[in-house]
Amino acid sequence: MKKRILIFIFSAIVVIVAAFLITPDEFATILTQQQVVRDEVKAAEARFWQKLDYEQAQCHLCVHYCIIPIGERGICRVRENRGGRLYSLMDGLLAATQIAPIEKDGMKYALLGT
Repeated sequence: MKKRILIFIFSAIVVIVAAFLITPDEFATILTQQQVVRDEVKAAEARFWQKLDYEQAQCHLCVHYCIIPIGERGICRVRENRGGRLYSLMDGLLAATQIAPIEKDGMKYALLGT
């Protein structure tokens, strides 16, 4: 318990010190660079969507069924309407990874010596 409190206090001190070291102009520059990187994301035309009137698109990938106006993103922030067509911004990116042992519990005793 004491360790968690110390870690919290240390992280709070780091955040406060960083707030005084970074000027507002530098902070704005960092945000702008992140925006540029986000806008240059490779996008591929999405599947499971329907074109609606006024260049809107309706996503059918989840239960939200977002109606996405042109130039906007859905609730998931992963699909974007560009020119009346829906694009997936996560095409080719790793979604999840897991490190698991080759031998699961109990299986290592199934065929001993082989």
